[in-house]
Amino acid sequence: AKALRNRKITEQNISAGGLFSSVRAEDIIVHEYGHVISKFYGNKGLEITGKAYYNIHGKEATGIELLSFLENNVSKYATTFKHGKYTEIMPEILAKNNSNADEFTKEFVKLLKEVNSNEKG
Repeated sequence: AKALRNRKITEQNISAGGLFSSVRAEDIIVHEYGHVISKFYGNKGLEITGKAYYNIHGKEATGIELLSFLENNVSKYATTFKHGKYTEIMPEILAKNNSNADEFTKEFVKLLKEVNSNEKG
């Protein structure tokens, strides 16, 4: 309970072991909104990851290669498999993009915005 009420304690707890993409309290909010976005668009985190990876590296990656890429470049938590889905990919990428954007996270967000445009249009 103290960790949830105290920003410093929260940041210390979530940074233990480098499990998450970010240790900033603000990014927890972005991460949680990422779940809402992911559910709204059908949990397309791995699909968008594959497209972003291709756009940057010019080659397709297998699912195992994408998961390894995510683990090494975003977070270990991004590759969590629950209830038959990788539900943490989008939230973790969005959290990292919020605090420590890189070429991959920027490309992912660009592609996510295109999905958003296509869903509306």
